[in-house]
Amino acid sequence: MSDEPSLDTPQLLRGREQLEPVLAEKVERLRETFGRAGFSRAVIGLSGGIDSSLSLAIAAKALGPENVTAITLPSRHTEQVHIDDAEACARAAGLPEENFLIASIEPILEGIVAVRPTAPDNAMRFGNASARARMIMIYDLGQERGGLVMGTENRSEYYLGYFTRFGDAASDVEPIWDLYKTEVKLAAEIMGQPEAVLVKHPTAGLWGGQTDEDELGFTYREADLAIVCLEELKLDIDGAAARSGVDRDVVERVKARVDAVAWKHYVPHAL
Repeated sequence: MSDEPSLDTPQLLRGREQLEPVLAEKVERLRETFGRAGFSRAVIGLSGGIDSSLSLAIAAKALGPENVTAITLPSRHTEQVHIDDAEACARAAGLPEENFLIASIEPILEGIVAVRPTAPDNAMRFGNASARARMIMIYDLGQERGGLVMGTENRSEYYLGYFTRFGDAASDVEPIWDLYKTEVKLAAEIMGQPEAVLVKHPTAGLWGGQTDEDELGFTYREADLAIVCLEELKLDIDGAAARSGVDRDVVERVKARVDAVAWKHYVPHAL
């Protein structure tokens, strides 16, 4: 009988049984990391999405919810549902009411427009400015509260380059960097995050009506399966399509995206 692992698609991504001990280890490692750094408090930007909800839940369990401050930072494009979901995530993680803050980034964006009037003409450009404006607020809150900034980047976003450099990718600690988006959803469920957050379409909230999967052109599950095969198993496009069950055309597009954004992992380039 062969010693080769089964080629069943579900084994490419971790299930509940595999993720539960991973999450327990993350809680312990986060507690140790903060202790070594001499910090006991954390701050996090809470979008109402699944990634920040999971990072928040891990931080609250590791440090105690009274030592975590979450802030949601709406802009002109933020729908009320995301603010409501962010508040529900904070409650689910046990944060005291005073540790959940809401502050609009519109004054910062207005300042940007005052000196860069063409910024709003391009949705991507203004969206990146919004992400960086949020990080200014989060780091200032970190200094005020004496806490480290929790990141929310997952492994799918890392490979797909789906983040703003020095914006949502800026942080002191990244607790979920090794989890694919499909795994993040299950992990957030395990950690007791609200159902509304688990089932909503992922969005970066950079412009009105934006969703991640519409912008990318494929689902996160398709991307996750393809990336595991391409990047971790080192299969070629045909092999990745066969192993993952994802259409070859989608695998090809995922690979093209991964290759095109690889430079984002090496910024700044030290010469």
